[in-house]
Amino acid sequence: MRFGCALYKGGQINLRQAAYERDFRPVDEQCPCSTCARYTRAYLHSVVTVETAACHLLTVHNVCYQV
Repeated sequence: MRFGCALYKGGQINLRQAAYERDFRPVDEQCPCSTCARYTRAYLHSVVTVETAACHLLTVHNVCYQV
């Protein structure tokens, strides 16, 4: 998941894609993790290729999803 991908019920989404530039929903609306509670897909898209913190945020979500 180091490549900007987030897991969700429908599979995975690649937040590096331009389709998420204006998507103001959480990664997964049903997920209780802190990433989904605080950050939108648009925000994660904007930082996923430039900030290492984005990888940490996606890891929090992905681990929560898998648990």
